[in-house]
Amino acid sequence: MRLTVTRERTLDSSQRAALARQILEELDREHYANNKVSLGTRTLYHETKYGPEIKADGRMYRGHNGGYAGNGIYFADSPQAAHRKARTHGWMVTARVRMGEALEVKSSHDFTDTEVHSYGGDSVLITSLNGDEYVVYDWGRVEIVSVEPY
Repeated sequence: MRLTVTRERTLDSSQRAALARQILEELDREHYANNKVSLGTRTLYHETKYGPEIKADGRMYRGHNGGYAGNGIYFADSPQAAHRKARTHGWMVTARVRMGEALEVKSSHDFTDTEVHSYGGDSVLITSLNGDEYVVYDWGRVEIVSVEPY
């Protein structure tokens, strides 16, 4: 990041706060632009209590209670990992998920789909000791393969 000061001046507290936000946003943009991984399309798993609704609609919806990477649709590599990470249980969704270019994150960030796209990503990959999580923000990236009691 390059910061240029053209002349010396005193900033009030709101101007300092705005400048700090601008600097942090630019640092985030550089960080995420340099931490992307191409994941293509993957078979992934999601456990939920909303199996009948997903079967009826044929699609999944983003959560509204936030999460590690904001209000997205979260997936895991295996049914066992999905079960371990799920907030609700009862139905296992198997899906083909078009992850595309994923922003790789290791710490919590409340992303929006617009923000992910502004960083040049299509999705988010959360890497942690508990296993990877995959997050998309658009139900059109998810092709339901099956929804079964679990």
